Amino acid sequence: MAMQGPGQYFIEWKDFARFIADHGDNSSCLDPHFKPITTTCDPCVVPFNFVIKLETFEEDAAWILKNILKTSAGVLRLHNSSSWKRKSPKDTIKKYFSQLPTNLIKRLYDVYEQDFLLFDYTFDLNSLTAGGW
Repeated sequence: MAMQGPGQYFIEWKDFARFIADHGDNSSCLDPHFKPITTTCDPCVVPFNFVIKLETFEEDAAWILKNILKTSAGVLRLHNSSSWKRKSPKDTIKKYFSQLPTNLIKRLYDVYEQDFLLFDYTFDLNSLTAGGW
């Protein structure tokens, strides 16, 4: 961790990944943004009708409006959605995970394995390819 300025710290990706892998089995140590979803809202207990993924938010919301609510009302748009769509998430994932040792990637997957299974995400350790959206 390096100090950027008064009260501002910067943690490198590898250190952050190691922290998550080291503390993922004790989710009370993690900020809610980094906890596995399956530890925060128990999606198997709540009778959800739909799951909208961030990666396909606009398409998913449009489908629900059209097919379920029977309306063609404008779809909510994510703030600055075009900026995160410019680059494939697959490229970004590969860029960052290629910086980590294989055993650390496996430990991270173990932390989030139930989320991967429940929300139909995939990750190939050999090619560092993610999918499910």
